[in-house]
Amino acid sequence: MFQAVRLVLETLKQHPNAEVSFTGHSLGGGLAT
Repeated sequence: MFQAVRLVLETLKQHPNAEVSFTGHSLGGGLAT
């Protein structure tokens, strides 16, 4: 989990205007299709 947090923080440093959302497995799969 800490690796995921680090990845998000690094991404936000590089793209400060990016929006990050966290969802559960089912909603994430539904949004991806």
